[in-house]
Amino acid sequence: MLGLSIDWSREFATCSPEYYQWEQWLFLQLYKKGLVYKKLSTVNWDPVDNTVLANEQVIDGKGWRSGAAVEKRDIPMYYFNITDYADELLDDLDQLEGHWPSEVLTMQRNWIGRSAGMEVHFPYEIAGEENTLDVFTTRPDTLMGVTYVAVAAEHPLAQYAAEKDDMIAQFCAMCKKVQWLRPISPKPRKSVWIPA
Repeated sequence: MLGLSIDWSREFATCSPEYYQWEQWLFLQLYKKGLVYKKLSTVNWDPVDNTVLANEQVIDGKGWRSGAAVEKRDIPMYYFNITDYADELLDDLDQLEGHWPSEVLTMQRNWIGRSAGMEVHFPYEIAGEENTLDVFTTRPDTLMGVTYVAVAAEHPLAQYAAEKDDMIAQFCAMCKKVQWLRPISPKPRKSVWIPA
């Protein structure tokens, strides 16, 4: 009797060409409309399984399946330009009220996010090359009181400072070793002062 109530004709698998052809078609439509872009992204790389791991699959710095030490790698990835149509996505969630669970709608609203504010561009120069550090703030009225801007240890500014200062270099090296902890660690963050 086991399995008699299952309609196997309705089964699908994401590895089936009948399924993924539509994912490919949709991706190409979004790409043609300029809603897809490609950039480097830092990922958790398992050198034994030769695959990318989610943060949840990294346990004490090791891959959950292979046990190998996880490496950070920059690989090219595709992204959807959600910011170009975030307002439309948020507004259309109202049409799903009563049809979708309220918890799911709340998660979607929080995931898409909507913040009123402004982007500020702080100019800087490294080895004669001008660039800007782009920062979004919801409180532009406080900009006159800005005394510092924090950057990640892998940011070009931190890397440049590390070339000039051993203490900063040691700090950046330590951050690289424990980087996999960052997104999930409740511990207070460490920092080092880099004078302007």
